[in-house]
Amino acid sequence: YSFCTLLKVNACHTNRMAAVPAAGTDPGFKKDRILKLLGTASDRDIYSKLIRFGSSLEGLTTADKIPSNRVTGCMSETYVKTTLNSGKVFISGHSDALISKGAAGLVASIINGSSAAEAVAFIESHHDELPKTLGLSMLRSIGLASMLSLIRSQLLSLASQQKPKSPVA
Repeated sequence: YSFCTLLKVNACHTNRMAAVPAAGTDPGFKKDRILKLLGTASDRDIYSKLIRFGSSLEGLTTADKIPSNRVTGCMSETYVKTTLNSGKVFISGHSDALISKGAAGLVASIINGSSAAEAVAFIESHHDELPKTLGLSMLRSIGLASMLSLIRSQLLSLASQQKPKSPVA
């Protein structure tokens, strides 16, 4: 399988490459397709493919590189920011390490475009499985698990902010 066989790659208006799922917005569907692609790769190729996912990650401004967006437990300086736009989740990020940026890009490729509820459910059901499935080293697995926890926390915070407040009598 080639990288583009399982993911459509579209050029966006900034001339960067953005990985878009081949069908549907269900994170489980996208994860299965991506893991099928990665499952055919050797250990060395997995890291190369992760780095490609990093090229599709929407970057962060300097103002977004704040402690609340920092992935603790990651060996590199990595930040992720989760936003909701018209009820859909979008993840942007930055890392000073290509593999960590690729891991963030992989997570974004799986979750972007889904609802907050779908994304949280995906993270809760795949939090431990995804790092193991990728065959990452122990420290990289810890970093990816920390990233998933941060994204989940950001999603829950965003969802609570969007709930309508009941009128006070």
